[in-house]
Amino acid sequence: MKIKLLILLSALMSVFSATAQRPIDGLAHRILGNMDTCFVFVYQPDTVDFFLIEPDPDNRDLFSGKIRITGNNDNSLATGLNYYLKHIAGVHVSWLLCEPVELPLEFRMPAEPIRKEALVKDRFFLNYCTYGYTMPWWKWPQWERFIDRMALNGITMPLAITGQEAVWYEVWKEFGMTDEEIRSYFSGPAHLPWHRMANLDGNTMLVGNINELEKKLDAALKEAGPNMAGIGSTLESFDVSPQIYEYLFDRVWENQPNVHNWIKDWNFTRMGTTIHEDKWLLLNDSVYKDWSFYGFSTQLVARPSLEGHGTYYTKPYYSYSNDTLKSICAALVNKYSYGVSRFSSGTVYKDTYKYDLVNFFSQWMGNHFMDIHNDFTIAYKNRDIQEMERQVEIASQLFADVDTLLNTHPAFMLGPWIEAARDWGTTKEEKDYYERQARTLLTIWGGPVLNDYANRMWGGLVSDYYAKRWNLFFEAVIQAVKEGKEFDEKNFGEKLSKFEHKWTESHTKYPAEPLELKCELPNVSGVPCSTFEAARTIYERWMEE
Repeated sequence: MKIKLLILLSALMSVFSATAQRPIDGLAHRILGNMDTCFVFVYQPDTVDFFLIEPDPDNRDLFSGKIRITGNNDNSLATGLNYYLKHIAGVHVSWLLCEPVELPLEFRMPAEPIRKEALVKDRFFLNYCTYGYTMPWWKWPQWERFIDRMALNGITMPLAITGQEAVWYEVWKEFGMTDEEIRSYFSGPAHLPWHRMANLDGNTMLVGNINELEKKLDAALKEAGPNMAGIGSTLESFDVSPQIYEYLFDRVWENQPNVHNWIKDWNFTRMGTTIHEDKWLLLNDSVYKDWSFYGFSTQLVARPSLEGHGTYYTKPYYSYSNDTLKSICAALVNKYSYGVSRFSSGTVYKDTYKYDLVNFFSQWMGNHFMDIHNDFTIAYKNRDIQEMERQVEIASQLFADVDTLLNTHPAFMLGPWIEAARDWGTTKEEKDYYERQARTLLTIWGGPVLNDYANRMWGGLVSDYYAKRWNLFFEAVIQAVKEGKEFDEKNFGEKLSKFEHKWTESHTKYPAEPLELKCELPNVSGVPCSTFEAARTIYERWMEE
């Protein structure tokens, strides 16, 4: 009997050994699917974190050869894979599951071996606030993508606080507290991070100066030398332009960086073509030149007022010319269809291109709304009702155009956020509670001091919240002029608060899937490309404004 048992255990061990998957192999398959067979991963012990990318010496055939990535551990191997994908294959792996990994038809061999060593031992990531502003409704598929993405970027020290309240719950129960006493202490999931800390830094603008970041990183690395323990990012939310964070974690492995060459690679990764290199360099040098600072947002999402920006935590300022951003938007929409054929396996354009179209066009329009607001205020001071009403019509068209554009990409939509929150509830009461949490965080937050702090340029939120606030404001100001009175901003603020709180209690259903529009250009006639169509509409309507 013992002999049979030993034979069975031996057989089981053999099966396990044959089927056991290394962490890097599992990651590669999740990201690449069946194209993971194009890569060979080799462990090689070392005292530093490193990776080496080269043609596999055992598979050098031009058509069936493989790419070999060597590294001292799984994290280094994952970073090497990401380096190849981003800088050679032009593939971007987003931190959001709604953004697909778009693979080329084939992977090309590196022109020469590429070896990189980490300049610091530790690479940290995340902020307590990120768990509220981005992650509260995540389930395992999104977590799995994000964990893979952290490994791909060489992160070794992520802030991990999920489930911490469960530990507190058990400890306090041991101290004799009742279930009701403990649960009444905890806030809802979206606000849990603020049980532990306070952080006031966030924005949704096109900000993040890579040139200045490089100067500071270079100085810090030179001054600290081998004593520098780690580099990382503690961003509050993922609703930002990703390139400055991508550069930061690339820089950890690059001893002699060239920012402009990096931007060229980034353009290729985002656009799938080199034809927009000059525009991305212009973006980097002219638009992305302000440091991230709390409250940066467009006037469109700010609480309405005649002067300024309504609340302390919405600052609609930008130091570049909006005409520069407009010219970049024009180039992206006019040359849109020329760089997409390389990624033709199931799509006609890159999702990263779509994301950037939405990001840049909505920023351009958000900036332009500041001009509309200023013209409305001037008309108010002149008591020119006709001009005030004309500016309201212009603003209404802008709201509609921007909302349509935002609703063509899931990363810029309110619907998925609300649905994800409701999906955690098991009863209608729970679902409504989670939805109220989701709505409150983005708008009134939890009190007047932080009103609009977590604002978003999202489809559905623009049309049903921000636009309605502005329309209430426009109507009240015009009515005051018609009655020969000064506009009472304080009194209006109280009325506006009622609208805002009522909105957080409402249950309007928003689209959870992107809008489907059709392109009308001859070379892509009949092909679904909603983002381009929405951007083209904005271009044709607003380019002369």
